[in-house]
Amino acid sequence: MESGTTTGAQRPSPDVYEPRKLPPVAQLIVVSVTLMISSGVYLASHLPKAPPLGPALGLVAAGGLFTVVAMVTLATIKDFAWKQFFVVARWAFVAYLVISGLLGFVFIYDHTRGATLYVLIASLVVFALDVPTIIAFTVARYQNN
Repeated sequence: MESGTTTGAQRPSPDVYEPRKLPPVAQLIVVSVTLMISSGVYLASHLPKAPPLGPALGLVAAGGLFTVVAMVTLATIKDFAWKQFFVVARWAFVAYLVISGLLGFVFIYDHTRGATLYVLIASLVVFALDVPTIIAFTVARYQNN
């Protein structure tokens, strides 16, 4: 037997992160972001002409539904680093509010009007909620409470 080794099961030190089982919040938000981006790309690809809104509305509605499910699922997590979550979420939300606002300005500046603009703005609102949430969730899930 080599010196320095022990017999029996070795336990990891308390500093080693052990993953815990959390609901699929990140996966739900990634699906939502994918749907929002797909909706925006679909609408933008038809500009400056008026696009058919059916597919875009379906994508935005599905993305919004995934966001609601993710938020409800996130709210049910007990024993979570909520303080760190909200610190990160607050600043990420400020950043993505600015980004979404700039994108909204671009659509208005390019004379996007009516229902097309409303669908694009709705997708930007969901996008501005989704990305900060996934960033904050990813940070907080690895924190000790």
